[in-house]
Amino acid sequence: MSTTDSRSLDNTRKDLIGGVTAVVFLVALLDTVHSDGALDREISAFLSRNSQAIEKLVGAVLSAALATDMTNEVAGTLSELVPRQPGYYDRTTINALLCLYAGEKQLKDFFRAGEPEFHATCRGILRKKLLGLVTAVLWSRVDAYERGSAVAQFDLATIYLASLALVPVHHRGDFESCEDWVVNAKNHWRASDATQRGLALTGGSDSGLTRLLSQF
Repeated sequence: MSTTDSRSLDNTRKDLIGGVTAVVFLVALLDTVHSDGALDREISAFLSRNSQAIEKLVGAVLSAALATDMTNEVAGTLSELVPRQPGYYDRTTINALLCLYAGEKQLKDFFRAGEPEFHATCRGILRKKLLGLVTAVLWSRVDAYERGSAVAQFDLATIYLASLALVPVHHRGDFESCEDWVVNAKNHWRASDATQRGLALTGGSDSGLTRLLSQF
């Protein structure tokens, strides 16, 4: 494997880990109630209560990505979401993380508008990060095909359903149906600049990218 290929694979693995972590954290925020203090207790309780559902999400993601060897690495990163010290998840930290996930260049106070708007913002960012997670999953699969893995069937629906299973029931109605989401996620990735550049570079010849697209 060339240095360039190795760097690309490393970046894809980082995107997978970051994507899963972001999705779990954003869903945890949907399960919180605003208070004057930090949200440590609520986030810790969510992670503990939903540990098995989180494992199912990780399994669905890594299976679709052909990257089950990353299970322990992802689990280790997710364990770091548990606050290590009292007051860790204060408003400053949460605002900083939301700005990071939303791609904001300046720090914003997402709490200022009130709890309904805060949760609406979290749902919007979660939708964006789910698409980002799918992007990482599909590029990981392209990398696996390039390294000689056999073409195998996969189902993005399992990722979406595992994610929705973590979302509090009263928020689920704000998300699209699984069927619509899968179609939109595939179209989003297929139309992306990176995918189109990849197709232009390969000229449509046999590659990990064309093998994956043939499965759509």
